[in-house]
Amino acid sequence: MNHKKLLSFALVTLVVTMFTACIKSYQPISSQPVDVYVGGNVATANGNSVAAYWKNGIETKIGDSTYSAVVKSIAIAGNDVYLAGWTTPMFGKPSACYWKNGVLVRLLGGPVTLAYSITVKGSDVYVAGTSTTSVGPIQTAVYWKNGVLTKLVSDSSSFSTASSVALNGNDVYIAGLSKNNLATYWKNGTATLLSDSTSSGGTDIAVLGSNIYISGVLNYNAVYWKNGVPIQLNTNGAAFGANSIATNGYDVYSAGSNTNANPPYSAYWKNGVLNQLPDNTDVTDIAVNGNDVYLSGNLINPSTNVNTAVYWSNGSPVVLATNASANSIVVVPK
Repeated sequence: MNHKKLLSFALVTLVVTMFTACIKSYQPISSQPVDVYVGGNVATANGNSVAAYWKNGIETKIGDSTYSAVVKSIAIAGNDVYLAGWTTPMFGKPSACYWKNGVLVRLLGGPVTLAYSITVKGSDVYVAGTSTTSVGPIQTAVYWKNGVLTKLVSDSSSFSTASSVALNGNDVYIAGLSKNNLATYWKNGTATLLSDSTSSGGTDIAVLGSNIYISGVLNYNAVYWKNGVPIQLNTNGAAFGANSIATNGYDVYSAGSNTNANPPYSAYWKNGVLNQLPDNTDVTDIAVNGNDVYLSGNLINPSTNVNTAVYWSNGSPVVLATNASANSIVVVPK
């Protein structure tokens, strides 16, 4: 989720510098020492879950288990750690929120709100997600800037969602779906349909210079779009979805899972080349640092259905916590 890949901001800065120097090609950033941040949640004894993040494998829990909390996205800005997701009181409805350094900020907008993605620029905090209307259970794509809600779809009779938010200069890009499952992205609130297939959706967005990359699914196949053109990813014939995307120069990385398979498994792609992970894995996000590939996700125990939160560094798993979920990852240069 690009909201999660802080190196993308470094890439944008690099691109601006290169254009100033009249160099007309993107150059990859070399690998460098990084801190690895993973956002997620940890189950508790009372059946709820608490928000959590891990820095280089060290766990920090946020809040108690009075309310159940889900973290879907993490962003780092300087020394500040931002998490986005929602909390649910017992017998209540989910309510979108984000945490800054452990302090809860609620996001208003309807009877049920969900936050899927967060990114930060200076003092401005952008969160993408959904809000239901007061007259029915239809979800509407929205984003919040500093807590102020903006609807991306005016028609509240059709389903839509905002899955990921990214910034490029003063422009706000959001990926998701609209009109009951049509892959869509918005630039400063203006929608562009990526497909007329009702079996499509955008899951993550990365913007590099004038190029817009969006991961997702099209006709039950994993794809990414580059400037609106779909590029199908090799899945060896399996029904797959791509849930995250990252870039490094001309290299495009995406990741996803086939959770309907028996056993479920995951994969990531570099420039469309398939790299399959072992069975009983569920990848949730991807970040890159030079040639190093980082994935967040979970190991699935088929006997107990208890997840173990992990991240992978170049294919090697690092265990974070049992009975937990790892849902987002960023890597930050030291």
